[in-house]
Amino acid sequence: MADAIITSETPSTSSQLNQSSRIICRVCQKQFSQYTCPRCNTRYCSLHCYKSHSLRCTESFMKENVVEELRQLQS
Repeated sequence: MADAIITSETPSTSSQLNQSSRIICRVCQKQFSQYTCPRCNTRYCSLHCYKSHSLRCTESFMKENVVEELRQLQS
């Protein structure tokens, strides 16, 4: 039996999204974002943008933790 391909004449809801309501990548500012950083909620579009953003986010995270640890040790 041959496989049947079923198509729909109505567009899916994802293609009906208004492009102006989609968020642009906060790192490259060129493409629509697909992902969100769990720490700072920055929106990004790709692995390259994630790595670029992640370095900055990780550095600030580490700095905050070191400062907090030093405060606790001084108390």
